[in-house]
Amino acid sequence: QALACIGSLFQQYKPRFWYWELLEMKRKLLLASVIPVLIGKDNQITVGLFTLLFFMWAYVWGQPYRNAFPNTLQTYIQLTLFITLYYGLMAADCQDRKDGCSELVQDFIIVIH
Repeated sequence: QALACIGSLFQQYKPRFWYWELLEMKRKLLLASVIPVLIGKDNQITVGLFTLLFFMWAYVWGQPYRNAFPNTLQTYIQLTLFITLYYGLMAADCQDRKDGCSELVQDFIIVIH
């Protein structure tokens, strides 16, 4: 009966990756709650970047979905999040400078989305 209730969460994955939805929930929890609350302000972006790199590697290596398109899509999503966070790091670095760096970073983030 439990499988009937939550089976749809796992049907999209290959059988050997039955646990992948749990990893995906952990990734979201880390990025949205744990890192902002428990990690110091100076290290939040760095820890977030390494978290995204790990999950991007996991998607490329594992290919957990039954179909190729969701695997490719998730890889690009992780890459986009990584680039956005990386440019957030650059924007934080540019914040104190007066050479137009911050506006350039903001424009780039808008373009990639």
